[in-house]
Amino acid sequence: MLPIVYLVLALGDLQAAAFAAEGASRHGARVAVREGEASDVRRSATAAVGLVLDDFGRSADERRVIVDCGGVRCDMPGARVRVTVQLDVQLPFAPPVLGLDRVLVVPVEASALQKVSRWSAAGEG
Repeated sequence: MLPIVYLVLALGDLQAAAFAAEGASRHGARVAVREGEASDVRRSATAAVGLVLDDFGRSADERRVIVDCGGVRCDMPGARVRVTVQLDVQLPFAPPVLGLDRVLVVPVEASALQKVSRWSAAGEG
């Protein structure tokens, strides 16, 4: 009975992390394509991802955010902005003995792609 309870807790935590990563990447990509300045795209996307992950209770030390614009300026009309969120989910009740708390970690990753509107005037100038 106890292994089943542990399995349910572990899978629940992994599912919550997957929902958090997916929602955060989607929201970060949407914010990134609406940003007017190319220099603010990464900062705004990272801040938006941070807010969503904070709402889901994910700590700052378990997350990584990658904003990729495919080699072009992120504010150019037609540019595709990909926001990837990577989370390291520690399994429940992992003891800090012998470094097991660092070994019993499952990586969760989600990515979202949004296209900057071709009617955007941010890339002009």
